[in-house]
Parts: sequence; structure tokens; C-alpha cells
Amino acid sequence: MVQSKRVTRAPAVAVPPATLTTPFATEANELDRDTRSEHLAALITGAYREMPGLLLTVAQVARMFSCPTHVCRQVMDELVVRGHLRRLPDGTFGKA
Repeated sequence: MVQSKRVTRAPAVAVPPATLTTPFATEANELDRDTRSEHLAALITGAYREMPGLLLTVAQVARMFSCPTHVCRQVMDELVVRGHLRRLPDGTFGKA
């Protein structure tokens, strides 16, 4: 006879916002604006490189990386100019 083991879940742990690793997680971030934008650009291009076929809106990327929408829009527009991303007619961005 097979005995089943009782599986218990670990309790949920709340992560305080100050411990997030995204560049826009806190106002106390000491990085200057250009450094934060370049870091965000690297995160975004990395996400598109690791997930072929990924299509996201600016709002979705902003939520993904915990950054303000207007900053995310500027960075994504710059990535289009650099040739890393392409903007589709439906407003989503994909890898160029």
C-alpha cells in the first residue's frame, strides 16, 4: 500500500518595496537618470532576447520592471531608434 505524504505550503512572505532590484523601485535610488535609463534598456532588451516572439505594450513593460510609464515609453522609443525593438500598428513592441 502506498502512503501519501502531506504537502504543506510555505507561508507567503511579503517583500518590502525597498528590496526590489529594479532601477525605479524606490525614490531613494542613487543612480542618475541616464544610468537608470540604460539599465532599464538592458533589462528590456534582455527580456525580448530571452523570449522570442514577445509582444508587449509600454504599460505592460512598465509593470514588469516597476518603472513609471513615461520613463518606459522614452526608453522603448529610444530602443526603436537604435533598432533593438519595432513598434507594431496595434501599439505593441516586438524584437526588431
